[in-house]
Amino acid sequence: VCWAASFKIQKRADVLADIARRLPHRRFLVVGGPGPDRAYSQRLMDDLAGLPNVTFEGFVGPDRVGEVYERARIFLNTSDWEGFPNGFLYAWSRGIPACALHIDPDGVVTAGDLGLVDPDPARLAAAMDELLDAPERYAAMARRCHDHVRERHDLDRAVDAFAAVLTG
Repeated sequence: VCWAASFKIQKRADVLADIARRLPHRRFLVVGGPGPDRAYSQRLMDDLAGLPNVTFEGFVGPDRVGEVYERARIFLNTSDWEGFPNGFLYAWSRGIPACALHIDPDGVVTAGDLGLVDPDPARLAAAMDELLDAPERYAAMARRCHDHVRERHDLDRAVDAFAAVLTG
């Protein structure tokens, strides 16, 4: 399970720690850096460091972020709010489902079956565990994730759509 963000309060890394505790048999890869509240960030880093199933890699530059996602089977977003997460696209383009507490832009995650969304950390953790234990379901979801990006976010398609807007 990959979690990638800064330790800003709205990103809710405390929930990440809770989910990691609920799934001690799953490995979590945490990438990110301290947020503006240094005390909050330090408490989270200390908390995560105490969990044997969590690897904290700290900040990873944009040139290496793809490597992080290549090592994951699930991308976890614990944010309370944000726009469309780039992390979803990074994950989906690699066939990795996105799981979130709240973030489901325009309902695309649930409508497209591109991951899991549940505001309850216990239920989300259980659903993630079930997904990882269901190879056929996981493989089908992974294909949908990859296809979704190819069909809707492919660079050529995006450039064509942008050019159409400009040329009106």
